[in-house]
Amino acid sequence: FRENEKKMQEAAAALVKGHDIQTALERFANVTQPTKLVNLKKQFADATEHTVFDKIIGASSIDHTGKVPAPIPPEGVGNADEEAEALRKKLCQMARTVNWPMQVAWFIEPARIALGAEHPTCREDLHFLVLNNPFIPQGHEGIYLHGLQAGFFGEWLIAMHLLIPQLESSVRYVLQQHGVITSTLESDGTQKERDLNQLLWMPEVENIFGEDMLFDLRGILIERFGHNLRNESAHGLLPEGGFCRPVVVYLWWVILRLCWMGFRLAQQPPPDSNQEGLAT
Repeated sequence: FRENEKKMQEAAAALVKGHDIQTALERFANVTQPTKLVNLKKQFADATEHTVFDKIIGASSIDHTGKVPAPIPPEGVGNADEEAEALRKKLCQMARTVNWPMQVAWFIEPARIALGAEHPTCREDLHFLVLNNPFIPQGHEGIYLHGLQAGFFGEWLIAMHLLIPQLESSVRYVLQQHGVITSTLESDGTQKERDLNQLLWMPEVENIFGEDMLFDLRGILIERFGHNLRNESAHGLLPEGGFCRPVVVYLWWVILRLCWMGFRLAQQPPPDSNQEGLAT
């Protein structure tokens, strides 16, 4: 296992070395892939094939304060929808403990460190990622630049406080470009924008971002059996050390990858009517 880990780390670092900054950034955005949900389900099925405890005993999520925010019932005690929800929670739990940390340790961090050793990564170097990007609302480019640059220098506290709110704005912006109404109309005639807890469950989101990217976004940002990072950071529940975890590095890379996908999309000719935005 350690030999494979070392080989993957060396390959990830080599992928971004010896290139100009734009090429290195594009390679870094593709140093790995978002969680493959199909593979994760198979991995979970293989791991639990010969166990019985999860089938007769429920589980609970415990946050960093020791509170229990969400339970998982034993298998076979609910209907099909409840069973699907329980499986989703278990997959989030597995990704949280195994997949996301491994992605960071094997691929993202070695490549980030190697890229930073060759390039100072000034905000001007990142400008191509945010300019005229269909993923980024106009006027928000500078905030993305500061957040992305902070990640290259390991300033995760700054990066997350800048990027998590902007990611919510970008999801709303992309949905609006696809004709989706992202606000509610209250009985008193007022309108309120839906927050990320609602936006990421809208049916149109999966068609745009794909199930793999959506699993990562939900699991890291709003799932209680994941990390619930959006809600805990927005309400000031995370201590400083909560922003120095592998999942923070992974989320930063996911946001950079989304910016790169938007950049690539902007370079293409206008899409046909049957194409589906970022997923295409």
